[in-house]
Amino acid sequence: AVGGLTYAFGRVKGSRRAEDIGLHSVESVLLSGAITGVTKMIAGRARPYKDTANSLNFGLLRGFQGREYQSFPSGHTTAAFAFASIVSAETSHWWPGSRWVIGPIFYGGAALTGVSRIYNQDHWASDVVAGAAIGTLTGIKVYRYTHSHPNNRIDKFFLRAGVQMSPGSGWVPLLSVAPRQ
Repeated sequence: AVGGLTYAFGRVKGSRRAEDIGLHSVESVLLSGAITGVTKMIAGRARPYKDTANSLNFGLLRGFQGREYQSFPSGHTTAAFAFASIVSAETSHWWPGSRWVIGPIFYGGAALTGVSRIYNQDHWASDVVAGAAIGTLTGIKVYRYTHSHPNNRIDKFFLRAGVQMSPGSGWVPLLSVAPRQ
């Protein structure tokens, strides 16, 4: 929701950077959610409240039986870390000095999401670690792909400003200042 609102704000205000952060965070959360959803169905791990004594209670394709067997990996943690990683990467790209402020805030919030999932006995610690890994890696991959392929179909369709290739080594958004040296 925050990514969608950020994207909408960017569209209304004409802010290419806000559009970029919003769109790419939504992409990252949706892609990591799809990976997590498929993994949950295949792994079929029992949630801690279902079987508190056996953290190794997995069953191939048992995730289709319902929520009680969809513990691995944590979807909330995956989404939180996907959002944290893409926002951290995007803001570091646009404002390099922000990495020491934005990163700890967003990753700290994502870590608290994971801790709350363990505390509420919805997930095992390994579910949270796996979700954090999937979310972080997905966010990083989305960032790297979108910035190494600036004219990809999704960006061309959703980002009003579009991008153009600069004569130098990088790309420059049409509504931004000159590229960093």
